[in-house]
Amino acid sequence: MSNRRHIAALEAIDGVPSEILYDRMKTAVIGETTGSIVYNRALIDFARHYSFHPKACGPYGAKTTNEEQLFLRGSPDARARLRDEESGMR
Repeated sequence: MSNRRHIAALEAIDGVPSEILYDRMKTAVIGETTGSIVYNRALIDFARHYSFHPKACGPYGAKTTNEEQLFLRGSPDARARLRDEESGMR
């Protein structure tokens, strides 16, 4: 997820949660060492700036992330704001 999409999502929910759940996509998670998740440096910097903690879902955790994605999809205002942001409108 790009910073632009992150910002649009945070604006859509009108705030910053203390924790954001991520798939294990390479833009979020670059690996794992002795049981610890290694996050993408850009994501860590972004999380620090906005004061939230990234959390990776378990391997093959699509069910976990789908619940989070449904939250955003279920909000008409969030969908509209994300759609406008993607098309460059605001």
